[in-house]
Amino acid sequence: MGMEPTCTESPAENDAGVQPALAAPDAVPISSPDMAEMTELWSIGIYTGRSPLRLSSAAGISNPVLTARDVLDAPARFVADPFMILDKGTWYMFFEVMNSETGLGEIGLATSLNGLQWDYRQIVLRERFHLSYPYVFKWGRDFYMVPETLGAESVVLYKAIKFPACWARVAALIPGVCADPSLFRFDGRWWMFACPRPSFNDTLCLYYSDRLNRGWREHSGNPIIKGDASTARPAGRITRWRGRLIRFAQDCVPNYGTSVRAFEISQLSPTAYAEEEIAESPILTGGTASWNSSGMHNVDPHPSGQGWLACVDGWRPFGSVPLENSSPRTRMQLNYWKDSWPLDVAECPCDVHFLEYLRKHNIKDKIIFHFGTGDHHLLGKENPTESPNEIFAVTASWEEYESYARFIIDNPVAAKYYKALFGDIYTLTSRIVPDFDLVTLFHLCEFYDEARSAYAELNDSSLLDLFISKLKPGGRILFYKRSSHFWKARRIIRDFTERGKLTKQDEYKTLLVYTPA
Repeated sequence: MGMEPTCTESPAENDAGVQPALAAPDAVPISSPDMAEMTELWSIGIYTGRSPLRLSSAAGISNPVLTARDVLDAPARFVADPFMILDKGTWYMFFEVMNSETGLGEIGLATSLNGLQWDYRQIVLRERFHLSYPYVFKWGRDFYMVPETLGAESVVLYKAIKFPACWARVAALIPGVCADPSLFRFDGRWWMFACPRPSFNDTLCLYYSDRLNRGWREHSGNPIIKGDASTARPAGRITRWRGRLIRFAQDCVPNYGTSVRAFEISQLSPTAYAEEEIAESPILTGGTASWNSSGMHNVDPHPSGQGWLACVDGWRPFGSVPLENSSPRTRMQLNYWKDSWPLDVAECPCDVHFLEYLRKHNIKDKIIFHFGTGDHHLLGKENPTESPNEIFAVTASWEEYESYARFIIDNPVAAKYYKALFGDIYTLTSRIVPDFDLVTLFHLCEFYDEARSAYAELNDSSLLDLFISKLKPGGRILFYKRSSHFWKARRIIRDFTERGKLTKQDEYKTLLVYTPA
């Protein structure tokens, strides 16, 4: 992978030496009150303390210091994953900006002269895939960044062509899906932690190399953590303090982004690794303040003056007003879909292809689960008149559900074979879900929102697990490979296949057909 610039222009510097904001080509200002409220799911604050292990909200400021409302050149839903660096008296902070139109993360930039008050500048990095966790550092005279690049199916190294606003891809360091890659230099080598199972947050792998841009190898003990979502996934910069090497980890139990724990690395070599949790851990937890009432999951501490300065992130439920001593689950609003789902065969042919698949294989008198309903209700309308299939659907769109109700009122006979439930699919339980012959999960990974779904027992992985357990002998699960989030779903499907829980059976046009292994 050569030097591939990702910026379209280099803005001129102002008198203070700070890059002015550059409007993205597809910039959309946030003006809707509904959108403005949706932007504060995750936000960014500044903490200070006597050590990187004892941090609290900085005096004299009001956290959060950055929210999605500060983003001027993209339709931002939230901001998170902050990392910062000091250069020539100016602090530069890089962070994820979730674009509410594309559903992809982009990397934003803010600057500060004192590390406390921050000014948003611009989006500095945008790719065709999701970006987050912009782990920025300086080596020699150059600035580098290793963001999370799951959609590239590799860990990608970027170099600043013109710091801080123009970056270029330098190399693919490690193949595969690796969440929150965290690099550091130790004992004459480069090291990297990464989570290869981001859907589960329960595995940590370690890599090393003599050169930054090539030659990366797996640690002989990989995975160094397995099956522990409370300690595995990285949560910020590897930090040196008083001769100690500190690794921060996300505690994703019971929910993603619950708190940040701290571990001291006691052994580190190509053949050995050991760590122990520090007494001060967890160092970050959610508070009663609205901006981080439900948890935190990233910290980037830096020595500053007589103490430490850290950028952190935190989250609160969508649309909530936090109440003292109340559970996040009691403060949530249902994660519902505000729009209907009209039939557009050119854009989304999955239901049409599924009907063709049923007819091709003469599938009748079966029980089918369908993820979604839609204004067209193809499965209900095109059911065979002889030996019809029984169809059970779930929708979180009240417009879809109203459309279903109108269809059943006008076609009461269809109600015998076509049932639709209004609700969040991730609240289903094994006790209420019957056994099925076929299951469609065409929209896997499109709807689930970690921040807005704290009330739900399931996520996309456990949802798939539930339906596998509910398949009758010879049953099939179908996925839609043109789904807007299939790049996420594909990783979950691959993981289940590698674990021996699914076997690919067939493909039909845009559909993938799997059976339980």
